[in-house]
Amino acid sequence: MDNTILKVKVSISVEPDDEGYYAYCPELKGVHEFGETVDAAIENTKESIIAIINSIVEHGDPLPECVEIIRETQTAEIHKLEIPFPYEIPEEYLEPA
Repeated sequence: MDNTILKVKVSISVEPDDEGYYAYCPELKGVHEFGETVDAAIENTKESIIAIINSIVEHGDPLPECVEIIRETQTAEIHKLEIPFPYEIPEEYLEPA
C-alpha cells in the first residue's frame, strides 16, 4: 500500500499557568493551548497542530517549513501460525486427507 505521510517537526513550549499549563508552538501561528497537566497541554497542542495543518491543506495554502511530505511504501509481513483449536471443527471445514 502506498501512502503519503505528512511529518511535522515542531517545538512545543510549556509554561506553568495559574490553573495548569500553557503550551504553544512557535513555528505555527495560532497554536496556543491549555491543560491541567503538562501532558494534557502537550496533547491539546498536538491536536491543534493537526487541525491547523488540516485547514492549510484543505484551503490549498502553502505548507509551513516545519511540514515535510514523505511518500513511503508500507509492507506487511505474513506469518503462518499453528494454533491448537479447543473446539470440534465440523467435517465440511476440513480438507480431505
